[in-house]
Amino acid sequence: MPGDERTVIVTGATRGLGRLAAADIAAAGKQWQVVLAARDVRRAERVSTEIAAATGNHDVAAAELDLASLGSVRRFAAEHIAGSHPPIGAIVCNAGIQITSGRSEE
Repeated sequence: MPGDERTVIVTGATRGLGRLAAADIAAAGKQWQVVLAARDVRRAERVSTEIAAATGNHDVAAAELDLASLGSVRRFAAEHIAGSHPPIGAIVCNAGIQITSGRSEE
């Protein structure tokens, strides 16, 4: 039904579990606009094109988001608000970082 569209933002969607989740959501139906939020926006654009082709849902987009940078988070939020996106219906928080040695504070 028109007007029922929702946006889902998926972090860590360029590979692994995040990519699979984004593809499954896109395949679930046209009611979802899937936004792949990633540090590497070029990779996210390639993945969004692949997901759109594989699922037939062409409402898959890439957006730059580096969760380690508050400036990047603020830019992402401002661009999302300024865009013509359906309301956010879900956020899949899949991005992560692994520090294998020592301690890191930023």
